[in-house]
Amino acid sequence: METNSSTNSSYSSICDPRLFKLGDLSREGYNATVVNNICPDSIFTPIFSGIFIFVYLLFVGFGIIGVIWKRNSSYVKARNPLYLILTIIASLFFVMTTCLRYAIGRKLMPCFLYTISFFVIAPAICLPTVFRCIRIYFMYKLNLEKSKVFDQKANSSTRDKSKKSSKINDPKHKFSSTSTIPTVGSSLSLVDKKAVSFDEKSSGTTDEQNTTAINLELTPPEDSSIIAEIKDMRRDDSENDSQTWITSAEDDFTDSILDERKFKIFSFLVSYKFIGIVYIIAFFIHLAIWAILGGADEASFSSSGKRMFIWNVSMFAFDSGCVTTSNTIFILAGEAAFYIIIEIAFAILLFFADRDTWLIKRETILLIIIQIIQAIAYLVSGQIEIVRFLTDYFIPFGFTLLIYSLIEIFISVDMAVLYSIYHDWQHQHSYAETEIEMLLKNRKTFVIILDFARRSYCTEDILAFRDIEKFKIMPKRHKTKVASRILNTYLKTGSSLELNISNIRQRYESIELVLNQSNDPSLIPNTLFDEIKFQCMQNMIDVVERLKISNKSIQETISNWKRTMQEQEEQ
Repeated sequence: METNSSTNSSYSSICDPRLFKLGDLSREGYNATVVNNICPDSIFTPIFSGIFIFVYLLFVGFGIIGVIWKRNSSYVKARNPLYLILTIIASLFFVMTTCLRYAIGRKLMPCFLYTISFFVIAPAICLPTVFRCIRIYFMYKLNLEKSKVFDQKANSSTRDKSKKSSKINDPKHKFSSTSTIPTVGSSLSLVDKKAVSFDEKSSGTTDEQNTTAINLELTPPEDSSIIAEIKDMRRDDSENDSQTWITSAEDDFTDSILDERKFKIFSFLVSYKFIGIVYIIAFFIHLAIWAILGGADEASFSSSGKRMFIWNVSMFAFDSGCVTTSNTIFILAGEAAFYIIIEIAFAILLFFADRDTWLIKRETILLIIIQIIQAIAYLVSGQIEIVRFLTDYFIPFGFTLLIYSLIEIFISVDMAVLYSIYHDWQHQHSYAETEIEMLLKNRKTFVIILDFARRSYCTEDILAFRDIEKFKIMPKRHKTKVASRILNTYLKTGSSLELNISNIRQRYESIELVLNQSNDPSLIPNTLFDEIKFQCMQNMIDVVERLKISNKSIQETISNWKRTMQEQEEQ
């Protein structure tokens, strides 16, 4: 140490003189000194730090226990349990090293620990927000692509119906004739059997023999099948909101048709691997920066006797505390600027993503606003002399950043656990699976549920339910092909629409074995996917429960259905 014996008066420009007159309120009593440009702390610094650590650890402890306890809850899974734990770890390292410095004393905290924590401030504060923005945007894009699978099928079906309709109305398929048809009731069946359609513009007159002369448009025999198709089309339109809209069309099944490369990129960006890899890389990069600058500081001291980044002591010192120079502040500002640019870029993407049903987007925007306010408060505080040289030794202004970390843990981790606890308590006795089936078999409510599920990042269960129901009414000759399609779309590991169910590999193999052993498609049971359907409905309970609360149309549909069921029971 090079200046340990320096007097108080010679450091009057660094420390406020009142810090040496605190007496019993000073951590060093009446013998307060300046060591390595570090002013003496008051006793309020460790007291406030101890209280903050206690409160912070309560929030962290609740978050860790809650995430482990509720790891299978939808609110926690939507936020990614590993992401929540890594957020806690990054925050914990930064907060504990900083608070320990205030608690045990700035002069006693080993310099190497303090400087390491100093160099990881930027990623510890900014990376969780960056990952949150990345996850929200790419979960939105991924589920948008998945839901487009259904939209494409629906649009294709609509186009096919339109073509059929135009074919019927095409003059090439019609010719006019005038016929006389008895008006007795039995003639109605005759009209249907002959596939005769009435021209809306024709006019008829009734004669004395109780017959009517009407202009008719007769469909040629070779196009008689179109009449049946049009009837089916009109029936589908009339049943747009009915309970039985699911058809057995072979080409109306969901396929895993996403661009595989795009899907893999989106999936990787929201995966455990990506989050873990980036955290590890960022930590080692900043550790390397710390080591390189520490080496440069040692080289500068060896050649010129002056240090570039730390006052008077080595950045690698284990036995004393230290404070940074303005050069280190500039480096930290550069790091912060780099992460802030990344954060802003991904924050902009949030405005292109739909509002999710888990409130993650709202939480992220709120945290970004708080982060900006706290960062401004920290920078402004550091420029006020009375704060830097006096009040910082009572209540350190570095707590402006630490308070943000506390708020971040509460909003991003603890709130997810609280949502899960409240939701489980509120709905632990409340659901009838027949209610889900009714909603999913209604075209109108199906589309509403699918959109809500897309914004909840879980479209797979809804699409799988639809295709399993279609499988049951498929002609027997197509069952093998359709079953294989469902198997590879929803149960194959790595599929773009892979279901989130337990033992998926074993389920895939068992169903595949049944299909391989069934040489005759008629032997494939309709119940082949019933267990999968049940799991899908279980996964959908949370989505439908939350949708019931927020959507009046769903509420009315359920009320009407219950009323109808009750009336049927009374009859």
